[in-house]
Amino acid sequence: MRELLKEDLLFFSCGPNIGRIDWNSMVGKNVRFKYDDVFGVVYIKSYINKIITVLYNCETYNMDVSQFRQCRFGSMLDIWSKKYKFNIGDVINNKIILNHIRMSQGESTTKGYEYKCLVDGYVGNMIESSIQNHGCPICSNTKVKIGINDIGTTHPHLMKFFKNKDDILKYTAHSGKEVLFICDICNTTKKSKIYNITNNGFKCMVCGDGSSYSERFLYSLLNQCNIEFVHEKILSKDFIRRYDIYFEYNNKKYIIETHGMQHYEQTSNKNFTKINDQKNIDVSKRLFAINNGIDFYIELDCRYSQKEWIKKSILNSDLCNVIPIENVDWEMCEKDAENQSKIKEVWDLWNGGIKSIVSISKLTKLSRSTIWKYINIGDKLGICDYDKTIALKEAAERTRKIRSKEVSIFKDGECLATYPSIESLCRSFDIEYGIKFSSSKISRVCNNKQKTHKGYHFQFKI
Repeated sequence: MRELLKEDLLFFSCGPNIGRIDWNSMVGKNVRFKYDDVFGVVYIKSYINKIITVLYNCETYNMDVSQFRQCRFGSMLDIWSKKYKFNIGDVINNKIILNHIRMSQGESTTKGYEYKCLVDGYVGNMIESSIQNHGCPICSNTKVKIGINDIGTTHPHLMKFFKNKDDILKYTAHSGKEVLFICDICNTTKKSKIYNITNNGFKCMVCGDGSSYSERFLYSLLNQCNIEFVHEKILSKDFIRRYDIYFEYNNKKYIIETHGMQHYEQTSNKNFTKINDQKNIDVSKRLFAINNGIDFYIELDCRYSQKEWIKKSILNSDLCNVIPIENVDWEMCEKDAENQSKIKEVWDLWNGGIKSIVSISKLTKLSRSTIWKYINIGDKLGICDYDKTIALKEAAERTRKIRSKEVSIFKDGECLATYPSIESLCRSFDIEYGIKFSSSKISRVCNNKQKTHKGYHFQFKI
């Protein structure tokens, strides 16, 4: 509130000006005022031709009566002073003042400064009220300067995904601008905000392998440690729960879950579960894994797809206490996380002459069903030539080899007999004893995926 205290004003009591301020009688008087949070007193020295001369803090000011009556004291109080607060050569928030200037503000002008940023050399203009609290627009990435904070300079690995190469020089890597991106593998295009690609990497809707930055980061780390692992492990077909990474090391079973932002905060992405439901799922998955023989269940905070964040999360977890990570090349982890594409790796192996689903599965540590899916996608895109009969012949040959192995049948720990194959065992017991065995379940017992079948144990002869 801005006002003069009426108790200090003198008014005409009669005549045509009754009720108006008697300015001549006010000469030599003190008048108290309130201007927002400022309380003060002005002394009226003179009144001539509707101009009042006042004394405030030992300084003399002239103003017209309407200005005084409305308590428009901003200039007098140095709130709206025409004097510049900072001098040329002053350094304010890493910016050196070059010149005093006037800058437009609405329909009028205000005090401003031409400055030079001492960090990046940018020369710009800024109004006085912002010079102290606002940084250089280049340093804060609100403006682009080629060679300093453009995408081509700060994130060159993302350049290949931009459909319009001019965008690389027009925006920063954390811009909210939505532009067109293109897959460097299958040329599929999609629109996305630039910061989404910077934070999460480019994920193609057609040929994307589905793995996240953090998962690829962990793949690289485990490969460097010579640890074989399984991606998207399912512990039980009766209760489907997929786990990000599973491996066995020193006779212990491990699961690593890479938790993104949706595990810690409610996000705006409609594809993610509500935060409370997500936390319940996390608890359920952890208990299920522990109850199904997992010795170490490690949850990593991967809410940000950044090397230092994920590295810190790994170093603060039990993982660094169980595997030899002291010689891990973290730069390689970052590079693999940014550039690795499992689906392209599969296509390259297939096109390179490895026409075996099983062989590629062993090399890439992906399941055979995943390999099959990737090859099918490549075939539809014309990237690799896929003949389904190859996989069918391979599966038939694999089954034939398994079933043609010599197999022994046990009851209560005693070996009853040995047969040249699972098929011959099934046939003999059906004819001689009327017991119908399932060849697939016998195979599961032999491969330690099932303990017994109809009360019998089976074992391949070594």
